[in-house]
Amino acid sequence: AASVVALARSPRGERADRADLSAEVGRLFAQGNARGFASGFASTPVGQVAAETAIIENRRKKIRELQDLAIAEGTTELQMQAAIGSDYWIFGGQYTGLAPRSLVKLDQHDFALICADGSLHIIELKRPDSKLVDQHRSHYITSGKVHMAVGQCLNYLRSLDEQGATMQTNWHNEQNLDIDFRRAQGTVVIGHLDNSDVGGAARFQVQQTIRSYNAHLSRIQVTTYSELLDSADRALRFEINPENP
Repeated sequence: AASVVALARSPRGERADRADLSAEVGRLFAQGNARGFASGFASTPVGQVAAETAIIENRRKKIRELQDLAIAEGTTELQMQAAIGSDYWIFGGQYTGLAPRSLVKLDQHDFALICADGSLHIIELKRPDSKLVDQHRSHYITSGKVHMAVGQCLNYLRSLDEQGATMQTNWHNEQNLDIDFRRAQGTVVIGHLDNSDVGGAARFQVQQTIRSYNAHLSRIQVTTYSELLDSADRALRFEINPENP
């Protein structure tokens, strides 16, 4: 609205005649074509900035809501899955959409993300309060819950490998959906650094333990809700280069 007013108040000659502009705006709304007006406004440079700003703010709000839910007492993986919903952008910008959850027999994935090259990335969610590490002698190791979640995700990938060729043909022929099932990858999201039992370990010790564990994995990685959501939040923040503002 402020942009429309600014346009209407611009000097004659630089912008369209204010009477013509007001009449056009009034006509669009009178005809119930607010969507058309919004689409036209969004196609202008000022409108594009306004639309993108609104999207970014909505996504930041979504991340704040997920952070609050992740550190709340007793939150389950089902609640986190429902809260994320179709907002797959939280997992990164390399994904183009969501595949159906029941891709293969006997399995139901929390999220099956379609990558830009058509391949799959399976997301397995666990509770935000899951225990992350245990102390073993003089060191920390990942907990049994982390190990079990990785094993579950590994079974999903094995099923995709075994049934992939057949399922690829079926989904293409029956649903006109082209997915490359070969060599899918997976991510386990478990625990939160502010809501997990870490057995007295410092924050950096938990991060080091998970990083060391990931270093020995091939097609699966483990991350926490805190890392996942912090990364999504950073992706929405833009820093100005002093040399190229």
